[in-house]
Amino acid sequence: MAQQVELSPASIEALAELLTPKLKPQPAASVLDVVYLSVTDAAKRQSVSAKTLHRMIDRGELHAYKFGRSIRVKVADLDRAAKRIKTVSETFGDADE
Repeated sequence: MAQQVELSPASIEALAELLTPKLKPQPAASVLDVVYLSVTDAAKRQSVSAKTLHRMIDRGELHAYKFGRSIRVKVADLDRAAKRIKTVSETFGDADE
């Protein structure tokens, strides 16, 4: 049988404080957090040619930004542009079927 325990309001507050997760507010992403790479550096990072990235930019597959005469790519956009390829079993199904 469950036993009832009486708690004081101070005890209830202390218990609630212990059980409530302490969430730290996350700062909003600032302009300083965005990392831009030149097309040449972005190509090296992805192990492709700069020409490949220029073609992706032309096709609209990768966003690019112009700073004066320099074209830059956001690292986050570069990571999103990478496409996962299907394995043989995902494409053709299991060979054992």
